[in-house]
Amino acid sequence: GRVGAILQNPDFGTRHQGAGKTMVIDYSSPNIAKRFHVGHLGTTVIGNAIKNLHAFCGYRCVGINYLGDYNRRLAELSAQAVQGKALRAGDMSPTGAFLAPLGDVSFEELVDIYVRFSDESEKEPSLNDQARAAFAELERGNEEYLAIWRYFKEISLREYMKTYELLGIEFDSFDGESFFTDKMP
Repeated sequence: GRVGAILQNPDFGTRHQGAGKTMVIDYSSPNIAKRFHVGHLGTTVIGNAIKNLHAFCGYRCVGINYLGDYNRRLAELSAQAVQGKALRAGDMSPTGAFLAPLGDVSFEELVDIYVRFSDESEKEPSLNDQARAAFAELERGNEEYLAIWRYFKEISLREYMKTYELLGIEFDSFDGESFFTDKMP
């Protein structure tokens, strides 16, 4: 009957009203060094559904994952690593300074570092000054800081990709906040 006719017609329900048009959709957009959480899941799934619906209607769809990849907390993590200070739980001094070398860092450790720095900076406000100075180094293009920041971004993206692959979600761009650094002036 009617259901069979619908199933046999892959274009059923579209008038191709998007033909020749482009739709840019920004969705998901987690902050690197932080866990992918239920709020991201909602926007990711809804954004992907909107993208699929528009593609079905003939639009050329561009999916953008505008990552939160450029902030003071990440700069502070970079600063700690550049200074040869540890980023691992249990390697912190009582004052909040990190003491051992960086080494390889897992995503879970990166999240823990991010949270610990946030907690420690409330107790020791001078850490916020260090974070501001480190962020200025990133903005100036200090390659040592940038290399570590790229490493943290890579760790985060590898983790997020597990979720995206599980959900069958793809993006055309992962350019985040950092993309606009050289365009701000």
